[in-house]
Amino acid sequence: MPLSHTHKTLFYRRLRSNEFICSRRMSKHLKSDSARRKDMSNRLNIQKDMCVKAIDTYKDELNKRIETLKKSTIAQLDERIKCLKASEKDSAEIKFEKNDDIKELLDTISTLGTCLISSTHDEFDDTDEIEEDIGCQPCKVKEDVRQPFKVTKVEKHTVPLVDSKQLCSFTSCVIIGQKYILLVDNTNNMMYMIDKFSYVVKSWLELSGSPWFITKVNDTKVIVSIVEGNESWLQFIDIENDSLKEANKLTMSHWCIGVIVLKDQLFVTDLESSIHVYTLQGKFCQKYESKLLSCPLQICLSRTKQFIYIVDRNKGLVSFNIKNSSFHQLDKMNFSECWDVTIDDIGNKYVSDSSAHKVIIVTPKKKQFEILTEKDGLKQPKAVCYDSINGKLYVTCNHSNELFIVSMQQL
Repeated sequence: MPLSHTHKTLFYRRLRSNEFICSRRMSKHLKSDSARRKDMSNRLNIQKDMCVKAIDTYKDELNKRIETLKKSTIAQLDERIKCLKASEKDSAEIKFEKNDDIKELLDTISTLGTCLISSTHDEFDDTDEIEEDIGCQPCKVKEDVRQPFKVTKVEKHTVPLVDSKQLCSFTSCVIIGQKYILLVDNTNNMMYMIDKFSYVVKSWLELSGSPWFITKVNDTKVIVSIVEGNESWLQFIDIENDSLKEANKLTMSHWCIGVIVLKDQLFVTDLESSIHVYTLQGKFCQKYESKLLSCPLQICLSRTKQFIYIVDRNKGLVSFNIKNSSFHQLDKMNFSECWDVTIDDIGNKYVSDSSAHKVIIVTPKKKQFEILTEKDGLKQPKAVCYDSINGKLYVTCNHSNELFIVSMQQL
């Protein structure tokens, strides 16, 4: 039935009214979005200023330290001159020999520190989607399949073994201080401390059992997980004057495999389906169990200290949210048999896959790329360790005393 003139008039009035209301709502959403973005920009600028102030403060501290070293060197010079005057040696000469260790250290670093981005979401639990303010319609982000890094150099160095040992298996390693790498040898029950510039063995220690993994408490103390027969324990190792010494140990009723330290607590995997939490003195605190774990090995801590990443021999890479005690598994994994995991300053995880003879990087966006493969000479990779000071990745292999050093450039 045709609309009358009056009905048409009312219809168009309502239509214009609805258009006006929609226009106002759209304008309101746009203004709200603009204000939110402006507020975010202001907050980021304020945070940047705070970071710059912190960098300047740290620079001033370093300058004060250099000035102290200068005064100490001049005092040494005055003392030497005083001694020469007392000995009346006319032919004596004094020369200044610079400390090359300082220059070598500066050559290995490119920044004064690391700028961390805190995040409260689980990288494995979010979606690659962004919800717009207008209409709240999800919008897919275009997938970027480009590699976020470039491998610039791959080196191989042979670690000399003590007592003419020819065969070893470095199953785990950790960086200590500015100069050293600690490696544990599962085949010969040994620990080595090597210089990460010359790759010379500085110290070694024979352990009382077969070491699996190693983690750092601080630059003077580490913990090694050890299995011997039906027994398993955590062995504390003290580092004093460039030497290694066994300290106390904590014996557990379960297997002690992967281990990390967080806020004076130990998180330990057990080769089954659980993470056990203890104090540093060995007092039991908590047990977290999940069906996503079937053979958990090594674990590492996120840079924000909010998540733990676990490599499971059968399940691949799993994350554990410490705050809400939830486990999440990375989808569409390309892993065969994982062994070790480490993390860099921007949240990239590096996983060694022994069966596939490769090391894989998993980005915060859950993209996976191969860093080292069998084509690079990799055979059953074991330990992976990222050095945030020089931006290098250290990799070892089963039944080999070779150490791979991978230099990378972030793109």
